[in-house]
Amino acid sequence: MDERQTKFTAKTELKSTASRTRFKGRLVSAGRIRNVLDQPGRLEIPAAALKTAVFNLQFDGLACFIDHAGWFAGPSLRNLFGVWTDVHWNEATQSVDGILNVYENELTSPIIEIFNQTLAGDIAPDLGVSIVFLRDL
Repeated sequence: MDERQTKFTAKTELKSTASRTRFKGRLVSAGRIRNVLDQPGRLEIPAAALKTAVFNLQFDGLACFIDHAGWFAGPSLRNLFGVWTDVHWNEATQSVDGILNVYENELTSPIIEIFNQTLAGDIAPDLGVSIVFLRDL
């Protein structure tokens, strides 16, 4: 599995009654996580655990944040970007994929524009947003 695979695809034309922007994206892939230096991290996420979480609807309605919380800090409403829906297990990529329903306001508009410009290009970088992921210790 290519660890540098693109996490988001082009903006969809789907619109809800609230006119939210929606993006198809990948929440998480099975395998070893990458650290801030883009090197293999210590935690490995098994495909079976992700499949079980999808089956138990643990990703549906999950909040998505613009950035990761800092050390000893929790997620902040200031960084709330949207919510994940239509979440499913993608066997081919061993990943959890879904639709990111973006909250549109003056704080998220620049990020939405960055997503749209980036995804319109021929080569989209690995865009990253944050989910809250807690593991049992």
